[in-house]
This record gives sequence, structure tokens and C-alpha cells, in this order.
Amino acid sequence: MAYARNIIVWEDESANPVELKVSAYDINSNLISGYPITVATNTGTTLRPSLSAQITQPGNYVVAWDAGPIKAALYSNAGVLLKSIDVDTGGAYASTAMSASGNFIVSWHQGNSIYVSGFDSSGNSVFSDIEVSDTADNDQRPSASINSNDEFAVSWREKYDDGGTNKFKVHVRPYTNWGASPTAGTTREVTSALIKNPNSESSMDAASPANIYVTWEDDGNSYYQNTSDASPTNEPVSSEAGNSSRQPAIFVLDSGEIYLSFRDGSDIKARAVNPTIAQQTVSQGSSSNRHPWISADNNKFFSVSWRSNSDDQDYFRGFDNDASGTPIYGETALGSIDTDKFGPVISMTSSSSLSSSSSSSSSSSSSSSSSATPIGCPGDCAACEDTYTLTFSGWPDGGCDLDGIGGMTRNGCEWSGSITSDTGVSFTAEVTCANDKWKMTIRKGFDVISAEIPATPCPVGTFAGFTNAGACNAAGTVVVS
Repeated sequence: MAYARNIIVWEDESANPVELKVSAYDINSNLISGYPITVATNTGTTLRPSLSAQITQPGNYVVAWDAGPIKAALYSNAGVLLKSIDVDTGGAYASTAMSASGNFIVSWHQGNSIYVSGFDSSGNSVFSDIEVSDTADNDQRPSASINSNDEFAVSWREKYDDGGTNKFKVHVRPYTNWGASPTAGTTREVTSALIKNPNSESSMDAASPANIYVTWEDDGNSYYQNTSDASPTNEPVSSEAGNSSRQPAIFVLDSGEIYLSFRDGSDIKARAVNPTIAQQTVSQGSSSNRHPWISADNNKFFSVSWRSNSDDQDYFRGFDNDASGTPIYGETALGSIDTDKFGPVISMTSSSSLSSSSSSSSSSSSSSSSSATPIGCPGDCAACEDTYTLTFSGWPDGGCDLDGIGGMTRNGCEWSGSITSDTGVSFTAEVTCANDKWKMTIRKGFDVISAEIPATPCPVGTFAGFTNAGACNAAGTVVVS
């Protein structure tokens, strides 16, 4: 079975009862065999799902939702249910986050308070029903985040009655020392002034101490803040002055890259900070788009999901890790009927056992990265080389112009690298394992070509017979050595 890289939870409201479903796709937006799966059903009400995936192998994921009680379900990358969890008997607005180790948290609001529970990678309880909020008013709609050190944070909004008008403040609270009694940090006030209609989300890196980022909307414009700064500043989510930015979402890798998505009118847009990836419009043919979500993997590819009000369909789209954020493929419809106002939630996994931020930190880290086994391929790739040379031949001018030599670097049991052609055009190459074959994919914008060789413990051999998905001439061969 191919390895699921984009995992998306959504609500199918085409019939009653409502079905909560998960769809999973490989890096090229191909639906994984066996998906979609149905997680839960509910009669007459939304399930408000949240999803988070283990960014490293084995790429498990957790779905949390509410329909009175708060529930969660832990799944393998292949969509096999590992454990069903009754998180709490009441509450609403569940939010979940999973670390690289597979440990995860679920947060929710109940009454006027915010709570969080923690679970290990097998779904066993580590701690339960910790009251997060220590603010005095009506605390609502938490957002959970966690890093690879199993440090975590929860943000939420506090509602005020401002002369008969509902207004809000946003808060966040960090926790360290994962275990039965995690250590609570001081609650941080993200917005000191009362704001309108905030949709806040949080994410964090693995620095020491961790940087915790929160994004929120205030009356049609969105901001994000590093709440760990001594003097935090509110940064605009959109890099385009004067544009509206609503319904923001944020995802931060352990290594500190910040990915942002938002709605600008009817368009969904996204960009990245540190390093900069140019802001661009994500949505294409869909219209009246709402409720984006963003995620990234350890190779720094990123994906965005959203819902279209015009056709009640959910979509997603993937992007490269270059400075332009080159699209890997066009918008992909889930084939869903989703009239829920919250939209789909996407989370990415990496076909690797170690994040890029730590892969070069020590020899023991490199050994850990090399020990993973490719999903669906025979043998163990531990003996494979960390780098491979690509030798191109037979690529005519006017097409790909790929004659020459390139290279790829290991990330777990996956290799990727950049290639500059004879004419100076940049390409990306990736070797993954799918359907018991090593697959080489070469991309330039929307041009995608691929070829396969039979799976062996290492992806060494001659890739030929490339299939063409674009204008790129696919006549040549590539030798991996």
C-alpha cells in the first residue's frame, strides 16, 4: 500500500446521519487504496472534527470530534483503527495535536473552562481533564499544539459582553515535562484589547524554549504573534497591504518554518515565513471558498485544504518547498458534500523517521533516520546510501533539457533533491516507494513525469519509460548510483 502523505477529515452531510470521514492521498494527490474511511456518524448535528498526524513514520493520526461527549480515534497510516477513546462525557469544540513520537493531546471547552487530556502513541491515557484556562470569563474554542519534545500549548478565546456586543480576548498557556503531571506555564494574553469575531489557532516549534505562535482574526483582518517573544508584535497574516484576511490557519515545523493560510474575499491564499515562500492564491476553479487549513511535512512541502460554498465540495492542493511555493498539482476535490461551516482539516506526514531540523544534529539521529522501512516495499533501507547521484541522458532540448548530473539526499526511506537543467531551469526529484516499486517523480511547476523500477532494498537502477503529466518531454532515462 502507498504511504499516505495528505490526510484530511471532513463531514459528509449528503444524508442523515452525518458521516465523519477521512481521506488520504500520496504526495501526488492520488487517493490511497481503502480510503475514504468512516470514523463516526451522528444524527442531525455537526461533529466539528479535528485531525493531527504523526509527521514521521509510521505516520499514524488521530481524529477528535464532539457530539455531546468528546471522542477520539487513533488510526494507522493505512487507515486501520488502533483505538477508540472516550475523552470526556461532555464539552464541545475538540482540538487535537500529535507529536512526532505519536503522543497526542485533545483539548475542548466545557461550561466556561478549557480542558486538555494527553495520550501516548498507543492511545493510553497519560493525563486527563487538566483545566487549562485560569481567566475569569467565558472561555471557548481551544486550539491545541505540540512539538517533537512533547511540549504542548493550548490557546483559546475569552468572551466579554461589551455593552451588549460580544467581544473577545485571546490567550495561550504552555506546558512542559510530558507525563502524568505536566508543568503548566503562565497564561499569556495574546490580545490585550477586545476584538471582534476571533478565529484563533496555535502552533509551536521545538526550540529551547519553544516558540509558540498564535493567529487570530479581528474584524476582517488576521494577525499572528510569537507569544514567546519578550515584546511580542502582531504581524499581518497577509503580505499584501490592504487585502482582507479572514479565517487564518497556522502550522509551524519543529525547525521554525511558519506556514499561513487565510481567506481573501472568495480566494484562499497561503505563504510561508522563515524562510519566505511567496504568497499566492491556492484556490483555482472553485469559488466562494471558505475555511482553509494548512500543514507541512519535514521536506517542507505544504498543503492547504478548504471548502467551496458554491458546490459544497472540499478541496486541497499541494506545493513545493522552493521560494515560489511552486504548485505540485492543481486543486483536488475530495468528492465530498460538506455544508458544515467549519470545513475540512488537513495534516501531512513525511516518509521519514526524523525531522529535517534534527537529521544533522548528531550521528545517532542519522542512524535513527536510516532504520525506517519503506511502506509497501520489501526489506529494510538501513543499508542504503544517504546520498545518490542522478545521471540524466537522452533528454532532448526543448523539453525537460535534463542532460547532466544531479543528486538526492535521504530523508528516512525517501530521497529528494534539486536539479538545474542545461538551460538553467530548476526541477525537483523525489524517489519514494509505492505499490512495491521505487517511483521517481520529477517536477517543474505543473509538469510532472514519473517512472518506476521494481522494489529492492535501495532505489538503485535505471529509471526509464517516464509517463508525462504536462508539457515536459519525457523521453530520457535517469540512472541512480
